[in-house]
Amino acid sequence: MVGQFAFGLAISAPVIMFTNLQLRAIEATDAKSKYKFGDYFGLRVLMTILSFVIIMAFIYFGDYPRETALVVLAVALAKAFESISDIVYGLMQKHERMDYIGISMILKGFASLIVFGLLIWFTRNLMIAILGLSVTWLALLIMYDLRNARMWEILQPRMEKNIFMRLFWLAFPLGFVAMLVSLSDNIPRYYIVSFQGESDLGYFASMAYIIMAVQKVIIAFGESARPRLAKYFVEKRTDEFRKLFLRMLSFGLLVGISVLMVSILFGREVLTILYKPDYAEHVDVFIWLMIGGGIYYLSLLFNDSMIAAQYFRIQVPMFLSVSISIVILCALFVPERGILGAAQALVLGRLIHLLWGIAINTHIYRKLVSHKH
Repeated sequence: MVGQFAFGLAISAPVIMFTNLQLRAIEATDAKSKYKFGDYFGLRVLMTILSFVIIMAFIYFGDYPRETALVVLAVALAKAFESISDIVYGLMQKHERMDYIGISMILKGFASLIVFGLLIWFTRNLMIAILGLSVTWLALLIMYDLRNARMWEILQPRMEKNIFMRLFWLAFPLGFVAMLVSLSDNIPRYYIVSFQGESDLGYFASMAYIIMAVQKVIIAFGESARPRLAKYFVEKRTDEFRKLFLRMLSFGLLVGISVLMVSILFGREVLTILYKPDYAEHVDVFIWLMIGGGIYYLSLLFNDSMIAAQYFRIQVPMFLSVSISIVILCALFVPERGILGAAQALVLGRLIHLLWGIAINTHIYRKLVSHKH
């Protein structure tokens, strides 16, 4: 079930990440309010519908077992509701009301855990559990997210063609980047399924989700800083920009080192407690994943700076090179080393991402300094 669920995410996530176009990031850093919320909302709704159609076509033409196909479609439905909540989060983030986002995510986390857990326990049916997750996310979207968003904007999608197309082409590079990010995360999973099977993918995905859990903290920290970082960049306030960004990096470095030390010192115990004793046999994979996670946390914060400065197009070659590198590395490592090779390929790919981030942000800072003088 774990491998099947992970595969469902691996198939649907790149499509949904692309059609999301990272509109939330553009919305939250739109310091001059070039576009209204209705513009972002309308584009997100249309692109979400498109993503579901694409996934349905992919499943129809792909040679997948019926059960796997249904799981993928159920995951896509849940992600569709999540993407609408995401654009509402962008409005809250722009107004620096991260408390509303935090409460929404806490409610979603607890409700999802309870609903999904109970449905899996009583039905032993993964698709039913995911559909329960979808209903839960839809209910929270209607009862909490949209209800709170009404204090700032009229929640009505706008479909003005000229504005629609301008916003689409502005966001398109970020959508492509998001797809590449998702692919770089999921490429090792495709290789594991091909060479090792769904069972090994279950081990790999479960351990990788520990990185994602910690990653939520980094993402929340970075996203809360983005609007202010964007304001400092637009107003050419170099010192404030540098100080805030250095604080962000210091936090990311502290989290990365802490996670790595815990995995080295207590990796077996952590895997045994969170999962089962057989997971502890893969502690070497777990440590490599945590190394990659630490590097990735820093890379995410460099990305936040790029988005705040609205450096969108440069991210396309950056993530394209990362994805190609991971494809090549997985082809070399996974057939011989299995899930350990997949983890090592991810680490090297993350390192390339970090080097790109350092180079681009050095350019951003130099540009700020030159404007100041």
